[in-house]
Amino acid sequence: MTAGRRRDEGGQVLIMALAFILLVAALLAAVLSLISTNLSATDRLRKVRDDQYATDGAMEWAIGYLRTAPPGFACDGASHPLGVTPPTPLPALSITARCTAGPPGTAQVRHVDLAVSSGRTGTATVEYTDDTAPGTHPPVHGVTATVLAWNAR
Repeated sequence: MTAGRRRDEGGQVLIMALAFILLVAALLAAVLSLISTNLSATDRLRKVRDDQYATDGAMEWAIGYLRTAPPGFACDGASHPLGVTPPTPLPALSITARCTAGPPGTAQVRHVDLAVSSGRTGTATVEYTDDTAPGTHPPVHGVTATVLAWNAR
């Protein structure tokens, strides 16, 4: 047997280094893709929540506003736009209310259906009890306000 040639293993380190670099690059691409997806999902969620909070805020404001039975608001069973805007600016806000009055007596009950649109749609049914007893001057509006239904889509 002749003396064998010694095998050179210097090229194997280069192959291992290239494999390691490819592995790190693949992991980095996966992490960057995940980050990008999460950022866009967070942005969409923020927009949806902003619309939902704007709708909820407008409905809360309208419930408080109608509690005082503002002048000019007819309680005739027909839908009417409120004609006023909340103190905070809300984009494309539309609030309508339909009011039906209970029978006359010591306390008048008003059922108000609200519809709010500000990118999302919200509806609420509120029951107001007014003290309109004889001798009550002026009548006390909105002694109680009970939210019977609430829905924001």
